[in-house]
Amino acid sequence: MRKIGEASRSGLSDADLDIQDTLNREPALFRIELCHSRFFGCPNDLIDVKELGTHGVARPVVTGQEGSECGQCLAACLDRIISLRNGRPVINSDYCRLCGACARACPTGVIETAERGVRILAGGTIGRFARYGREIFRMTEPETIFGVPEAISFLLKSEWSDDHEDHFSLLLSRTGIAPLYEHLGVPGSKGQPK
Repeated sequence: MRKIGEASRSGLSDADLDIQDTLNREPALFRIELCHSRFFGCPNDLIDVKELGTHGVARPVVTGQEGSECGQCLAACLDRIISLRNGRPVINSDYCRLCGACARACPTGVIETAERGVRILAGGTIGRFARYGREIFRMTEPETIFGVPEAISFLLKSEWSDDHEDHFSLLLSRTGIAPLYEHLGVPGSKGQPK
């Protein structure tokens, strides 16, 4: 919050302070929310969220480098999905959250970042029955984010009924995410959530 105060005192407008205000200026069917790291320079910031409106992910890979068996990757992984086998790290990729912490912690280069991208979620709710949004893309190119609000708007319009009003999270539960992929022109859903 100190950064916000300093920027405000230097004469910057709200839009200069928080790009999210600019992204959501007009009434719309969707709202783009940015990671709060834009205010304090998060050490886990993998991409510049001020420009994209999502958060970054990084896929780790075990390289052929010689390791030191230091265990720093094990300590860095909050989900405890890394183990040592024959002195080498093994990453359970089915449960990896793509945070990149293991690659950042590795002093020898045994674990590196194979690729970076963005994770996109939609349909979260707040209030009494709060829940995270559904994962639309586990990892994709940053440019994909710009087509998702249009796909969501299209799905809302195509499923609209005068009889009832679906909250988007309920609509996704009913239709699944296949209509979003179809509108985005994603062939199948290989590597994406079901």
